[in-house]
Amino acid sequence: MVSAAAGGAMLRHPLNAAVGTVELSDIFLGLGVAILGVGLVQDLGILALKGRFGCESCRVPTGHWVVCAESVVGVALVALGLLHLVLGVVRPVTLTPGMIALLSGGALVAYSLLRGRVVTVRREEDHRNVVY
Repeated sequence: MVSAAAGGAMLRHPLNAAVGTVELSDIFLGLGVAILGVGLVQDLGILALKGRFGCESCRVPTGHWVVCAESVVGVALVALGLLHLVLGVVRPVTLTPGMIALLSGGALVAYSLLRGRVVTVRREEDHRNVVY
C-alpha cells in the first residue's frame, strides 16, 4: 500500500521535476550550518551526560590544540558560502527531488565519516604541524 502510494507520487512528481531554484551560496551555507548544528547538539549532549571533565579520553595533552573534524568542514562550507556572497557570485541551482536527496544523503555520509574524528594541531620546533 505504501509503495503504491509512493509510486503514484513519483509518477505525479518525477525526480527531474524542478522544485525550486536557490543560489549555490545558500546550499554551502545550509550544509555548513547543518553540520555545525548537529555537532553542537552532540557536544552539548556529551557535556550534559558526562560533565566537563568526566571523560578521561577527552583530555587534551599539553601543547595540543584539538578541534572536531566536522567543525572544520562545517566552518569551511560556511566560509565558502560567505565568500560567494561577498564576491557576488550568482550561480542559481535548480533543485529537484533527486538533487535534494543527493545533497541530504551526501551530508549524512560526510557527517558519519567525520563523526568522532579530531584534528590535532601541536607546536613543532620550527613550524606548526597538523596531525590526524
